[in-house]
Amino acid sequence: MRRSKKVRMAAFVPPVDKDDGKRRLKVARETRDYAEAIIETVRDPLLVLTADLRIEAANRSFYEQFHVTKKGTVGHRLYELGNRQWDIPRLRQLLKNVQAKNTAFRDFLVEHKFPVIGHRSMLLNARRLHRDGKHAPLILLAIEEITAQKQLRTCPEIGLGAT
Repeated sequence: MRRSKKVRMAAFVPPVDKDDGKRRLKVARETRDYAEAIIETVRDPLLVLTADLRIEAANRSFYEQFHVTKKGTVGHRLYELGNRQWDIPRLRQLLKNVQAKNTAFRDFLVEHKFPVIGHRSMLLNARRLHRDGKHAPLILLAIEEITAQKQLRTCPEIGLGAT
């Protein structure tokens, strides 16, 4: 009579370091909080855009300066905002180049009459934000409002005040 031998196979599974996962999560949260604090501290309006130019985040300065809400901004494409005032073909091309070619641009002049706040002159700066390999890079778009400075250059007497 033949006795069957049972063969047991075991796989070695290294122990899971729960503390390492917690540390990584903590570092990720701290990094996110750090970035959000910087964005909120900046006085100029800032937008964080995805590859398809959807607004992932905006700072309080953006909401206040353009009289818009988070609900009406985040998740929408830049060129769909308001009455499509940001639908500027050259700006769209510059932003696509930032994303695709890892370029940046500075001092792109945008002038527009906004429904609530009136005519504005702005200089736009953008650069790509790198993230880990699992996520597509983002674009940081900074908006400097220069309407008053421009008016002073064209009419210096405005800055003198009444004498």
